[in-house]
Amino acid sequence: MVSGIAALGGIAAAIDVGEVAAGLWLMVTIALMVCALSIHQAVTFSPAVLARLERLADRTGGRFTPWRTGVGDNTAHPFTESAGTDCFAVVNYVDQGVAVEVGHLSTHKTAGLRKLNAYVAIRLPRRVPHLVVDFGHLRQILGVRVVPTSWHRSQRVDVGGGRRFPLFVADGGEQFARTFFTPDVVRAFRAVGRSYDVEIRGDRVYLLSRRSIASGSERRLQRQRELVDDLVLRMSDPRMTDFLSRQRRDLGRGELRTDVKRGVILVGTGAVVVIAVLSGLLLRAEELLGS
Repeated sequence: MVSGIAALGGIAAAIDVGEVAAGLWLMVTIALMVCALSIHQAVTFSPAVLARLERLADRTGGRFTPWRTGVGDNTAHPFTESAGTDCFAVVNYVDQGVAVEVGHLSTHKTAGLRKLNAYVAIRLPRRVPHLVVDFGHLRQILGVRVVPTSWHRSQRVDVGGGRRFPLFVADGGEQFARTFFTPDVVRAFRAVGRSYDVEIRGDRVYLLSRRSIASGSERRLQRQRELVDDLVLRMSDPRMTDFLSRQRRDLGRGELRTDVKRGVILVGTGAVVVIAVLSGLLLRAEELLGS
């Protein structure tokens, strides 16, 4: 359906044979990209993946929920950025006395489309400041980063992780972040960052990705579980729980800000570049067809 409408639009906008072929070429390219994205989501969140999560619930002594309307009390950005977000294939279990939730988000978008994301939520003993370690996974489409980071650069904090540890902290939480992110904790989150973005909001650590924890092979699932288990172990360490329990109850009320102006400039610049490249390709296609 999408490819058919796109092709008709290309034909209607064309004037001569060369332009018709060039328009068709552009529309087919766009249709192929849409199909590739759809296939990627179908594979990433296939019934086999969901069945694997159901078996994970059995192994952990947890509970598997096929569909849950709404997002519950989760507050990370992907849960709240758009109305009409529901959870599916959710596994709840307890490890080292810590509540863990593994699941997926389905968000309604325009034209009847849905955006699918995966998450892991690890509960903390106390609310903490809003933190994000933006490794760029949620800004990717088919493995390519297409959207710049939206968090305001004035809230970026260096805790010893360098440029490859892009940490953003809500105002007032800077000292907390410098104490929370010990060298060992930074290393643990760096390891997690190979597969997930990290957001800490309210009383939970969220690991966020475009790809389900259970997609791929059983070996990959085992590696992802080891990452989660290691993080749970660190969050349940008596020294960590004591530190978190001693934080003020009002400490976690600040919010991260988005840099709207910078985002608009970067997205606009990217759009101009894409249009220029596509225009060049169309002109080249016309030349080849006319020769």
